[in-house]
Amino acid sequence: MVSRLLLGVFGQFFRMNSRYMFYAGALFTAIFRFVFVQFTTYLPLLILTAILGALRSLVHIAQPIVMAEHVPIERYPPAYGLYMLLAGAISLSVGPMIGFIRDYTGSYVIAFSLLAICNLCCVIPWTIEAIIVAVKRRKEHQQT
Repeated sequence: MVSRLLLGVFGQFFRMNSRYMFYAGALFTAIFRFVFVQFTTYLPLLILTAILGALRSLVHIAQPIVMAEHVPIERYPPAYGLYMLLAGAISLSVGPMIGFIRDYTGSYVIAFSLLAICNLCCVIPWTIEAIIVAVKRRKEHQQT
């Protein structure tokens, strides 16, 4: 909750690109989930849980803003409704699968690794897109 409030305050003073904010939140959430499974003592797990919570707030706050920036205002309600429908369907299907794998293997490490891979499924396509856009811009800039 604190990170969501601070993010709103920082947003008033600093210009933040919501797409980069979402990307950073998803990337660092995946990284910190891989780090999380390396610890077994209370204090590091407490600190990492707080960091993961703050990073998740980046994703949850930036996601609707990213959508609003890329969808015309008259198409935003159905687009957001479709997103919520898909997010719910994925959550209701992938969550129990990861839980089953955790129960079957008895390993939280595998479960957290699968959650991190889910985050990377968002990060990797955006990274590829950014590389393609940068290469196209560079080619266009060299041609002019």
